[in-house]
Amino acid sequence: MANTTTRSPVSFGSLPAELRNEIYHYTLVEETPIQLPYAYENTPFHEPPLLATSAWIRAEAAPIYYGSNTFSAPSPPAAHFFLCKNTAETISLIKTFRPIDLVLPWSAHKRWTDALVWNLNRLVKKNLCPEAVEVPLRGEEGDLEWCRLADIEGLEVVWQGEGFWSVQWKDEEED
Repeated sequence: MANTTTRSPVSFGSLPAELRNEIYHYTLVEETPIQLPYAYENTPFHEPPLLATSAWIRAEAAPIYYGSNTFSAPSPPAAHFFLCKNTAETISLIKTFRPIDLVLPWSAHKRWTDALVWNLNRLVKKNLCPEAVEVPLRGEEGDLEWCRLADIEGLEVVWQGEGFWSVQWKDEEED
Protein backbone atom coordinates (compact mmCIF):
# COMPACT_ATOMS: atom_id res chain seq x y z
CA MET A 1 0.00 0.00 0.00
CA ALA A 2 1.38 3.36 -1.00
CA ASN A 3 2.03 6.04 1.59
CA THR A 4 -0.65 8.68 1.09
CA THR A 5 0.67 11.05 3.73
CA THR A 6 1.50 14.38 2.17
CA ARG A 7 3.96 16.79 3.62
CA SER A 8 3.30 20.45 3.55
CA PRO A 9 6.07 22.36 1.82
CA VAL A 10 8.64 24.01 4.05
CA SER A 11 8.97 27.74 3.46
CA PHE A 12 11.90 29.97 4.35
CA GLY A 13 9.70 31.83 6.81
CA SER A 14 8.83 28.63 8.65
CA LEU A 15 12.51 27.99 9.48
CA PRO A 16 13.62 28.96 12.99
CA ALA A 17 15.04 32.51 13.22
CA GLU A 18 18.44 31.14 14.28
CA LEU A 19 18.67 29.08 11.09
CA ARG A 20 17.55 32.02 8.91
CA ASN A 21 20.20 34.20 10.57
CA GLU A 22 22.83 31.57 9.83
CA ILE A 23 21.76 31.53 6.18
CA TYR A 24 21.95 35.34 6.05
CA HIS A 25 25.40 35.23 7.62
CA TYR A 26 26.71 32.71 5.07
CA THR A 27 25.27 34.63 2.12
CA LEU A 28 25.93 38.23 3.19
CA VAL A 29 29.11 38.39 5.29
CA GLU A 30 32.40 38.83 3.44
CA GLU A 31 35.80 37.75 4.80
CA THR A 32 37.48 40.86 3.42
CA PRO A 33 36.28 44.48 3.63
CA ILE A 34 33.65 45.57 1.14
CA GLN A 35 35.31 48.15 -1.08
CA LEU A 36 33.17 51.17 -1.84
CA PRO A 37 33.55 52.80 -5.27
CA TYR A 38 35.47 56.03 -5.77
CA ALA A 39 33.19 59.07 -5.72
CA TYR A 40 34.48 60.28 -9.09
CA GLU A 41 33.35 57.03 -10.71
CA ASN A 42 29.77 58.07 -9.95
CA THR A 43 29.00 54.39 -9.49
CA PRO A 44 26.35 53.72 -6.88
CA PHE A 45 26.97 51.20 -4.15
CA HIS A 46 24.75 48.15 -4.66
CA GLU A 47 23.42 46.12 -1.79
CA PRO A 48 23.15 42.38 -2.22
CA PRO A 49 19.92 41.46 -4.05
CA LEU A 50 18.78 39.40 -1.06
CA LEU A 51 18.10 42.65 0.82
CA ALA A 52 15.60 43.67 -1.88
CA THR A 53 13.65 40.41 -1.72
CA SER A 54 11.04 41.67 0.73
CA ALA A 55 10.66 44.14 3.58
CA TRP A 56 10.55 41.22 6.01
CA ILE A 57 13.83 39.70 4.78
CA ARG A 58 15.46 43.15 4.69
CA ALA A 59 14.44 43.76 8.31
CA GLU A 60 16.07 40.49 9.35
CA ALA A 61 19.11 40.49 7.05
CA ALA A 62 20.22 44.15 6.87
CA PRO A 63 21.51 44.23 10.49
CA ILE A 64 23.62 41.16 9.70
CA TYR A 65 24.93 42.59 6.41
CA TYR A 66 25.76 46.06 7.73
CA GLY A 67 26.73 44.94 11.22
CA SER A 68 29.03 42.05 10.32
CA ASN A 69 30.92 43.46 7.32
CA THR A 70 33.66 46.07 7.19
CA PHE A 71 32.99 48.86 4.70
CA SER A 72 36.12 50.48 3.29
CA ALA A 73 36.21 53.70 1.29
CA PRO A 74 39.25 54.52 -0.85
CA SER A 75 38.97 58.23 0.00
CA PRO A 76 36.98 60.66 2.16
CA PRO A 77 34.88 61.77 -0.85
CA ALA A 78 33.96 58.11 -1.51
CA ALA A 79 32.97 57.70 2.14
CA HIS A 80 30.93 60.91 2.03
CA PHE A 81 29.20 59.80 -1.20
CA PHE A 82 28.31 56.43 0.38
CA LEU A 83 26.97 58.04 3.56
CA CYS A 84 24.90 60.63 1.68
CA LYS A 85 23.26 57.97 -0.48
CA ASN A 86 22.11 55.84 2.48
CA THR A 87 19.38 56.42 5.01
CA ALA A 88 20.13 57.26 8.63
CA GLU A 89 18.55 53.92 9.57
CA THR A 90 20.94 51.99 7.32
CA ILE A 91 23.96 53.98 8.52
CA SER A 92 23.08 53.22 12.14
CA LEU A 93 23.51 49.49 11.39
CA ILE A 94 27.18 49.88 10.33
CA LYS A 95 29.59 48.53 12.95
CA THR A 96 32.91 48.92 11.09
CA PHE A 97 33.51 51.78 8.66
CA ARG A 98 36.88 52.73 7.20
CA PRO A 99 36.46 56.16 5.61
CA ILE A 100 40.00 56.47 4.31
CA ASP A 101 42.78 54.09 3.30
CA LEU A 102 45.64 56.58 3.18
CA VAL A 103 48.31 55.28 5.51
CA LEU A 104 51.05 57.50 6.84
CA PRO A 105 53.45 56.93 9.71
CA TRP A 106 52.02 57.94 13.05
CA SER A 107 55.33 59.58 13.90
CA ALA A 108 54.63 62.27 11.27
CA HIS A 109 51.24 62.64 12.83
CA LYS A 110 50.62 66.37 13.34
CA ARG A 111 49.90 67.32 9.73
CA TRP A 112 48.35 63.96 8.86
CA THR A 113 46.18 63.76 11.95
CA ASP A 114 44.98 67.33 11.51
CA ALA A 115 43.90 66.34 7.99
CA LEU A 116 42.36 63.16 9.41
CA VAL A 117 40.33 65.13 11.97
CA TRP A 118 39.19 67.54 9.26
CA ASN A 119 38.13 64.68 6.95
CA LEU A 120 36.35 62.79 9.71
CA ASN A 121 34.44 65.90 10.72
CA ARG A 122 33.34 66.35 7.10
CA LEU A 123 31.98 62.81 7.20
CA VAL A 124 29.85 63.31 10.28
CA LYS A 125 26.47 61.93 9.41
CA LYS A 126 23.53 61.40 11.68
CA ASN A 127 23.51 57.87 13.13
CA LEU A 128 27.05 56.88 12.07
CA CYS A 129 28.39 55.61 15.36
CA PRO A 130 31.89 57.00 16.06
CA GLU A 131 32.80 53.64 17.62
CA ALA A 132 32.35 52.13 14.13
CA VAL A 133 35.01 54.33 12.51
CA GLU A 134 38.47 52.83 11.99
CA VAL A 135 41.50 54.63 10.57
CA PRO A 136 44.78 53.17 9.31
CA LEU A 137 47.99 53.81 11.18
CA ARG A 138 51.48 52.61 10.43
CA GLY A 139 53.43 51.74 13.54
CA GLU A 140 57.10 52.27 14.23
CA GLU A 141 57.84 48.82 12.83
CA GLY A 142 56.08 49.72 9.58
CA ASP A 143 53.12 47.45 10.24
CA LEU A 144 49.63 48.58 9.28
CA GLU A 145 47.04 48.66 12.00
CA TRP A 146 43.39 49.65 11.83
CA CYS A 147 42.48 51.56 14.97
CA ARG A 148 39.13 52.66 16.31
CA LEU A 149 38.96 56.39 16.97
CA ALA A 150 38.59 55.79 20.70
CA ASP A 151 41.94 53.96 20.70
CA ILE A 152 43.96 56.86 19.26
CA GLU A 153 45.70 58.67 22.05
CA GLY A 154 44.95 62.36 22.14
CA LEU A 155 41.76 62.27 20.07
CA GLU A 156 38.36 62.61 21.61
CA VAL A 157 34.86 62.25 20.26
CA VAL A 158 32.68 65.22 21.10
CA TRP A 159 28.92 64.75 21.03
CA GLN A 160 27.18 67.68 19.38
CA GLY A 161 23.57 66.75 19.81
CA GLU A 162 21.29 63.89 18.96
CA GLY A 163 23.22 61.53 16.70
CA PHE A 164 25.91 64.07 15.73
CA TRP A 165 29.54 64.05 16.80
CA SER A 166 32.93 65.44 15.88
CA VAL A 167 36.56 64.57 16.56
CA GLN A 168 39.08 66.93 18.09
CA TRP A 169 42.38 66.92 19.90
CA LYS A 170 42.18 66.82 23.68
CA ASP A 171 43.36 69.96 25.41
CA GLU A 172 47.06 69.76 26.07
CA GLU A 173 46.45 71.18 29.55
CA GLU A 174 44.89 67.85 30.54
CA ASP A 175 48.29 66.10 30.33
